[in-house]
Amino acid sequence: MSTRDLNLVVELAGAVLCLLAILHVMISVRGSRSQKWYFLGFYSCLLFYVLSNMGGLLMKGLPGMNWHIGLQITNFCEFFFSNLLPFILSFFLIHLLSDVKEKPYILWFWRISLLLSISMLIVSQFTGLIYYIDNENLYHRGPLYVLYYISAFLIVFSDLYLVVRYRNCLSRKVTVALFIYLIIPLVFAVFQVFFYGPALIIYATLFSAFVMYIFLLSEQTEEHIRQEHEKMVLRLNLLSSQIRPHYIYNVLTSIHLLCRKNPEEAMRVVEHFTDYLRANFEGIAAENPIGFPNELRHIEAYLEVERRRFLDELKVEYRIEHTAFRLPALTVQPIVENAVKHGFGDEEKPLKITISARRCEGASEIVVADNGRGFSEPEISESMEALRNIRERLKLMSNGTLEIFSRKGEGTRVVIRIPDKEYSAGKAR
Repeated sequence: MSTRDLNLVVELAGAVLCLLAILHVMISVRGSRSQKWYFLGFYSCLLFYVLSNMGGLLMKGLPGMNWHIGLQITNFCEFFFSNLLPFILSFFLIHLLSDVKEKPYILWFWRISLLLSISMLIVSQFTGLIYYIDNENLYHRGPLYVLYYISAFLIVFSDLYLVVRYRNCLSRKVTVALFIYLIIPLVFAVFQVFFYGPALIIYATLFSAFVMYIFLLSEQTEEHIRQEHEKMVLRLNLLSSQIRPHYIYNVLTSIHLLCRKNPEEAMRVVEHFTDYLRANFEGIAAENPIGFPNELRHIEAYLEVERRRFLDELKVEYRIEHTAFRLPALTVQPIVENAVKHGFGDEEKPLKITISARRCEGASEIVVADNGRGFSEPEISESMEALRNIRERLKLMSNGTLEIFSRKGEGTRVVIRIPDKEYSAGKAR
């Protein structure tokens, strides 16, 4: 088998594997949206790189202007996509290391390097500095062939620097995968610069890319299993926190007393209490974020029951400007319940709870505020511990945050923020 045939066979297998990787990334439910875009970009770029080289091999030496133009196009694409690959991986790496101090300088270095390499490639089409196609439609390296790849080498070295320096911020599998992809193609690229023949750099790139993919796929699978385990633990905690016999006994006692004094009022309380219990059980069973209107109905059902119990001692105000977003079930309602439970103080003033929802700086913001007795610093820590389950579910399911602000005798304010980036508005049901 000739060198040309060997290259074609290896590259055809690599192209098929690239297509399988792209298909898997497109249909996979694991991983964040941004990571999927990086993988799609990387394996699409690798696919075009391989196909361009295959096209050049098939048209090499064929006479005629049409084949000459075809060779110009395939060689341009081969050089362009081969140099684009390290940049895509670099931006993926900087995405993983979001807190890198050198990030602004590194990003500018990468952009300038990419711009210079593309400029050199375009100029070479008219000067033959990097490569040229002769009158017999044969490919030849130009005098600045080595210089063209210097920018790619510098990018790889900068990536290696980041991986080594910030390896503690990456998992072991991701670190190994990145090392394999960066080092093996780099070594073979050096050989390829001085020895022309088998497409060693393509062989090494394909091998390393799929080893890296296997490692990252394994990492994503383990992360998915870990998240599912966390969800199960959080749901069990949620179940234990939402089923409170003491509260149910108190409500049923209130209903019993109302049945004698005001049967119609008792029926309305039963309706609201039924809605509250139904929403509780649906919330416990919910595995995905729900629309905020559903959570709001749950809150209203709970507060209607409580207002019948406390009468004029409990005031509620709604300031709802925005509802088209999603959040984990039983996120806001337990906070409102906590405000009722802990808000009443020694003073005779009514407890007022204000619930607001609005869009704010690329996020949906929900605020539950009360004028109750508030918490001292130690009590705030204790309260934060009680809300830990909500905070963890918010982070895990919606990438959201929860903050609590309270002062003794002045009240408490709980702020929830859910970024629009992960859960787009308009999909709430």
